[in-house]
Amino acid sequence: MRNLYGLVLAVALGLGAKAQAQFANKSLGLEVGLLDLGGLSSGYNKLAIPLALNGSLYLESHWELTAHLGGLFYQLPAGPKPNRAALDGAIGVRYLFLEETFRPYIGFGITPLWLVGASASADGASTGLAVDAPLYLGLYASAGMEYFVGTSVSLGLKLQYSEYASLNDGFKFSVGAVGYVAAYF
Repeated sequence: MRNLYGLVLAVALGLGAKAQAQFANKSLGLEVGLLDLGGLSSGYNKLAIPLALNGSLYLESHWELTAHLGGLFYQLPAGPKPNRAALDGAIGVRYLFLEETFRPYIGFGITPLWLVGASASADGASTGLAVDAPLYLGLYASAGMEYFVGTSVSLGLKLQYSEYASLNDGFKFSVGAVGYVAAYF
């Protein structure tokens, strides 16, 4: 009987799937893209360039916790303070449809956006940060894909739609595409 157990164990080990190395479960990266801010205000140039640091932590069963912190750079069409910036961040989750070299996903989460910029006096001289900068809080949805170019480096592209609310400004939106590179460890 003992020989039968040994034979069954040997056959099971021989027929088992080949072991594969798994990707690490934490990442840090850099993202840059192009956003349409047309839904935020008619006074803004519609296009903005986002630049941010991002990170992720694999949770379990295809789910990852994600976060990013960065800024947007855009211009007003005219006036004494045309160059503007925004501080933004996000925390959310994404669901990975595949966990292999190619990883398509969808995600959602919470995102604040604070439009800031250089405040100017009547003669156009800079006086520091604007104090009347609007603060928005929103939700976002994204869809994207990530491709591992090595065992610990990935390149990704995502499309994102954000819906924002502000007490004084109602509901606004932004939509755009972002590319990123991430290192997994």
